[in-house]
Amino acid sequence: MPEPSPHGVDILIVDDTQHNITLLEMILEDAEYSTACAYNGDEAIDMAEKLRPRVILMDVMMPGIDGFETCRRLKKKSSTHNIPVIFVTAKSAETDEMEGFEAGGVDYLIKPVNEAIVLARVKTQLELRSYRESLEIQIEQRTEDLNNTLRELAHSSRIKDEFLSTISHELRTPLNGIHGSLQLLRDSELLPQQMLLVDTASHSVNDLTHIVGNILLLTESMAGSLRLCHKAFSLRNYLKKLIKQVEPAILLKGLMFDWQIAENVPDSFIGDPAQFSRVIGHLLANATKFTPKGAINLDVSLNSQNTTETHSDVIVKVSDTGIGIEPDKQELIFKLFKQGDSYFNRQFGGLGIGLPICQILVTLMNGSIGFTSDRDAGSIFEVNIPLMINDKPPQKIQTEQPLDISGEQTVLIVEDNTINLLVEKTILEKCGFSVRTANNGKEALELLKVEKIDAILMDCQMPILDGFETTRCIRNSSSHIKNIPIIAVTANASSLDRERCFNAGMNDYLAKPISTTSLKAKLVKWLI
Repeated sequence: MPEPSPHGVDILIVDDTQHNITLLEMILEDAEYSTACAYNGDEAIDMAEKLRPRVILMDVMMPGIDGFETCRRLKKKSSTHNIPVIFVTAKSAETDEMEGFEAGGVDYLIKPVNEAIVLARVKTQLELRSYRESLEIQIEQRTEDLNNTLRELAHSSRIKDEFLSTISHELRTPLNGIHGSLQLLRDSELLPQQMLLVDTASHSVNDLTHIVGNILLLTESMAGSLRLCHKAFSLRNYLKKLIKQVEPAILLKGLMFDWQIAENVPDSFIGDPAQFSRVIGHLLANATKFTPKGAINLDVSLNSQNTTETHSDVIVKVSDTGIGIEPDKQELIFKLFKQGDSYFNRQFGGLGIGLPICQILVTLMNGSIGFTSDRDAGSIFEVNIPLMINDKPPQKIQTEQPLDISGEQTVLIVEDNTINLLVEKTILEKCGFSVRTANNGKEALELLKVEKIDAILMDCQMPILDGFETTRCIRNSSSHIKNIPIIAVTANASSLDRERCFNAGMNDYLAKPISTTSLKAKLVKWLI
């Protein structure tokens, strides 16, 4: 037997003739179905809403509204919409039967009724309804399970983002103190041996910073939170800056290095220059690592088959005369933590994440990366990246230049880490700025009430009042301070952190550890 109606009624019989009702009651009750009866359409609608029967046996010809109209009204109500209606009537014309189904009926029986047929049709409808209700319960349960899973995934994703932000902050904060202190030491009077030690420590810090940046970028991409920026940039300026960074290591190994950009390559594009440079930097670093002798070549050209007035595919080729890659190892090189040699007999260091990061970034830029290589015959890596051509000249990269400040401009440093505060303060004072300091956002807002400040270096993660909320308070101010240039100087270095800084109202962004050159460039940009 199917489960009974929650109100104890299995079948509602609707007929204006008592004889017909009595007959149907006897048939159904002998089969142990509970019944109720109604004598017209209005009464049937009222009882259906109150009793919620599992099936309705409906006569058609009744005083008032007939059975067809009664069925239509039942189907319009959300409370009775799903109750199956079986018409039991003396109207046997084919058009009447069609009208019954169009009204919403599920079956049509002709009087006089056959007991076995009535029971069979009722049983079928009860079983179908029971099955449908079971499915609805399962769907509701699975929907709830899915919602719970989605909530857990959202919570997990939020935890990943928070973990990423925390790790970035905790690693970059001490690195900034070390990096800045070494820069200041280099600018002081040191003996040659002391300068050598400072340079050695600086190289180690730069290597560690590079590793931390790669790990955080990889973690960010795996968490699905890596975002590209879109801004105008000079391709040649960024390549020159990159080559200035990587060329010393190439020449130090005694390798020849040549690079060229085809004349037809536009200079100004719109894209993410930092990540574009990162890809090329990884390829050049990889070529340097695996090339014991010979040469490295960088070639930049256009894909002429996919170039228009507004867009172009930039092709970057990095070739070397290094050890190459054996055919059976080539499928591994874009996999994380893999190199051609096994873990125990590696001849070269590294985490094995450079090329996977390249692939991640190139894919994010809607580009492609591939290579050809032979053992002991070198490798050629080719990257194809679509970029939008900028019809306006890009802003040139600021280079280090002397600042004529003479103490006339005042910079406020908002920073809770005493070491980083000391480093930034010393750098600014060497540049000739007057410097004021605050340990948190609340102190900064109080100081801004009484001091004339020309620019603010704003940390983001601070006690009492963080950098984001402090910036919003400044921007919402009705006084002159609302337009002060604010540069984020933060150890929160993910792409989401950068977006959050700009969304809060900051003008510019520097990720720790900062260099003296980059800090000067930002100040030149906003103050000079």
